[in-house]
Amino acid sequence: MTSAELSAALWPLLHGPLGELPTVGRLPEDVQELLVGWGEPADVPPGAAVLAPAPAHGPGYAVGEAYLAHPDGFTAWLCRALGARDAVALGPRNRSVLRKLAVFVPETHLSPVRAALAAAGAGHIGNYRDCTFTAHGQGTFTPLEGAQPFIGAVGRQEVLGEAKLESVYPAYREQAILQAMRDSHPYEEIAYDIYDLRNPEPTYGGARSATVPEGTWETLLERVQSATQSQDLRYCAGTGSRTIRRVVCLSASADAEALGWACCDAVVAPTLAPRDAAQAFAMGTALIEVRDLPEIALAWFVDRLRTALPPEVRIMPVQPLWRAFSRPDGAL
Repeated sequence: MTSAELSAALWPLLHGPLGELPTVGRLPEDVQELLVGWGEPADVPPGAAVLAPAPAHGPGYAVGEAYLAHPDGFTAWLCRALGARDAVALGPRNRSVLRKLAVFVPETHLSPVRAALAAAGAGHIGNYRDCTFTAHGQGTFTPLEGAQPFIGAVGRQEVLGEAKLESVYPAYREQAILQAMRDSHPYEEIAYDIYDLRNPEPTYGGARSATVPEGTWETLLERVQSATQSQDLRYCAGTGSRTIRRVVCLSASADAEALGWACCDAVVAPTLAPRDAAQAFAMGTALIEVRDLPEIALAWFVDRLRTALPPEVRIMPVQPLWRAFSRPDGAL
């Protein structure tokens, strides 16, 4: 498939907090192989693209932690696999940017444009969807030579009843929302504004807090094992029989910096720094370390890629290139 087609296919899986899919180097016109992992091969073969947090050589995509932090990414999947509901992202790390679209629409087409924006993901606020605001007024325009106006004639000013339709959206959905606007809008040239907002956007992040079915920490441990099939599961909990209701799932140890340990009954993470573990334990929080979680997350992501991309694109997981170290004097 072409690099443009590949980018379009990857976009729903990887769009990040800046609303873009950054590339490194010059992508091949025809991509036949996608190399996925934290590391990358020393030599990228012709027709191949690298998919990694930060490719050093390329050509490929620098995706950071998008596949972990995306609203449909691995951490959200893990919360659902534990039976969680109402999962929300925690802390500023990997937090998405909220934007607002204001588009001017003729009154006759207000409903289809509003419906198209909502279908593309605009207007979602907390537990509400299809959130918009509409102000009514008059629009004026004069078509110039070469225009093919939806209404009116070249050289004649038109005055038309229009509505200003506003809706918020996370920046990573911008391409789909603007395309939906264009497809549903009757005008040849669409007047619209995009605003950056400072409102928090709770759906994108590598740390998530969620309510799970009530039970003991032993029950939660069994759920974690069943969901991840981990080969390196560790746990630490107090001697009390504290009921587990609120769980925090971390995609990376660094996400622990965003947490107040009093907010949860249990933490599921790849590893925890000794200081963070001690602080959580002092609060009575049960700790579960899934030490092979990065490998599990990568395998999960590769499976999603195989489902989303056509079979002619070979997907090859790439592991870091470890090398042995020998001291100059030969000592151990």
